[in-house]
Amino acid sequence: MPVQHYTVRESTRARRVILRILPHGRLEVVIPAGFSRRRIPEIVREHSGWIQQTLEKMKSRSGGFPDGSSSIPDMIHLRAVNLHYPVRFTQTCDGTVKLTQTGDHGLELVGNSGEIEAGIQLLRRWLRHQGRLHLIPWLHGVAEELGLSFTKARILHQKSRWGSCSGKGTISLNQDLLFLPPELVRYILVHELCHTLHLNHSREFWAHVAVHEPDFKSLDAQVNRARAFVPQWAGKC
Repeated sequence: MPVQHYTVRESTRARRVILRILPHGRLEVVIPAGFSRRRIPEIVREHSGWIQQTLEKMKSRSGGFPDGSSSIPDMIHLRAVNLHYPVRFTQTCDGTVKLTQTGDHGLELVGNSGEIEAGIQLLRRWLRHQGRLHLIPWLHGVAEELGLSFTKARILHQKSRWGSCSGKGTISLNQDLLFLPPELVRYILVHELCHTLHLNHSREFWAHVAVHEPDFKSLDAQVNRARAFVPQWAGKC
C-alpha cells in the first residue's frame, strides 16, 4: 500500500497524532480535535519507514492481502464466553456459499473456493447472531448488578468503537467484543452503562465508573490495545 493512501479520524480522546495500521494494510491517522489536517502528509512522510516495515510484517504473518480479502479460519475462539468453534470449508462447484452449524460447536462452509469473501460475510453474520445470544444477556445482567438501566441494546459491527450509548439510552455493542477477554468486555459494559447517567467523559462519569470498577484505568489502557485480539477475517468493516 502506498504511504500516501490513508484515512483520517478525529478523536476527542486523542492527545496526540496516532498512526495505526488496520487489518488489510490500511493506514489510519487519528488526530486530536482541532488538529490541522494540513500537517498530516508531512507526519506520514516522516514515519514512512515505520509504516512500510509494519506492513511487511503484517504481510509475512497473514500471507499477504493482495485484494483485501481474508482467508477462512480453521478455528473461531470467542474468548469472551470461552467457546471454540472449529470451521470446515468444503469446496464444491456451486458458486453459492452456505454456512451450517454442525452440533453445538462446529461450523461448515460449503461452496466454491472462489467465493471466499462471501463465506467470510456469512461468518460475520453468524458472529453478530452470537453477539445477540451472549452480549445482550450479559449487558442485562451487569445492568441489574449495578442498579442501572437502558432502553434497548443492539449488536453492530463498528469500525472504531467497542460500544456506544445514545441520548435515548440505546446501547450499541460491537460484535467483535466476543474475541476479547471477559474482564475487558465486562469493563466496556460497565463503561457504557455509566453513560446512561453521563453522556460524556467528565469527572463525574469517571467517578461513577470507579465505583463499579476500581481498576478502570488499567482496563481502559488494555481496551485501547484490544484490537490485537480480533482476527483479520472478522475485523474488516
